[in-house]
Amino acid sequence: MRAHDNLEFAQWVFKVGDGSANEDSNDHIELAQRCIVDNSIVDHIFGVSLNTNDYKSYSMKSILTPKNDDCFQLNDQVVEKIPGLLKIYESSDAVVDDDHNDV
Repeated sequence: MRAHDNLEFAQWVFKVGDGSANEDSNDHIELAQRCIVDNSIVDHIFGVSLNTNDYKSYSMKSILTPKNDDCFQLNDQVVEKIPGLLKIYESSDAVVDDDHNDV
């Protein structure tokens, strides 16, 4: 993880989190050039296509977002890169008790 290996970056991330980073009067934070991606951040982090034999390396990568909506959009972009058909597994919010003994 970058923050683990780079103390300066870790301190900057901490300042962003606690609101003391270099904010202007509009609460904007100036990002270092190394934090800016010109094209797709998904392509930059994960590559143009995903290799299904390399899932372990993907588990070491992440993109942090301030809002869930941003996360959902980026997640959809990553899922589109996975080869093959998409399979959705349904879940249930209720538990079926076959024992019929109410506790």
